Amino acid sequence: MRAIAREAGVDPALVRHYFSSKGELFVEAMRPVAADDAILRRLIETPRERIGEALVDTFLLLWDDPVRGPQLRSILANALITPEVMMSIRTVLMGDVLLRITGEPFGPDSPRASAAASQMIGLAIGRYVVDLPALVHASRDELVGLFAPTFQRYLAGPIEGLER
Repeated sequence: MRAIAREAGVDPALVRHYFSSKGELFVEAMRPVAADDAILRRLIETPRERIGEALVDTFLLLWDDPVRGPQLRSILANALITPEVMMSIRTVLMGDVLLRITGEPFGPDSPRASAAASQMIGLAIGRYVVDLPALVHASRDELVGLFAPTFQRYLAGPIEGLER
């Protein structure tokens, strides 16, 4: 973090003031979508009964983007080997994304957020890291059709026995 501060020409304390860890700084530097980005605003404005479809479509749009996709792959690769990056990813995914699009306070104990986040991470790993042929060769529309009902149920449908 000192090297980054030196490169930016600022005091290292300023960097630590805004970023509590290297993982948080890494995720923020590589973040493909700002918290106020139009993409997230569209998701926030999506009617609740279509949130699963909109989330999967947006997720794939970002991961397939020639600029944002490599950023996301780098973040995921680092998250798998660096616990502090994984913690930052979890904070961004559950707080910045899931909380904002559903309006519900998803915390680390939220069954809905955990289920949706695990699906998102699994889809990303299957399609972009492990290269599972059925996921790699499927069109975005096919994947939206396959995954949207699951996301819809996780985010807006009944999940009996898991609510806290």
